Amino acid sequence: MAGRTGIGTGRRATTRHGGGEGDGLYRLTDELYRARSLEDVFAAGLAAIVAALGSRASILLFDHAGVMQFVASRGLSEEYRERLRGHTP
Repeated sequence: MAGRTGIGTGRRATTRHGGGEGDGLYRLTDELYRARSLEDVFAAGLAAIVAALGSRASILLFDHAGVMQFVASRGLSEEYRERLRGHTP
């Protein structure tokens, strides 16, 4: 697998596709630049997470009441998201 050494980690950073972190960061930056909505931003983030780490990903934000909520997810069931609603690690 191709990759680069992360600053201060001594580990090689690669994606599942072997392209290295630079390719994924380029795609993420390009998609964020082209985003027209918050949903586009979330979709770009999820795609980058899935490409780097696997088939499941989520983005959670605190709502106005300070409760953590799923705002976007990929590969997670509705049942799982419901069970974790409001849970803060």
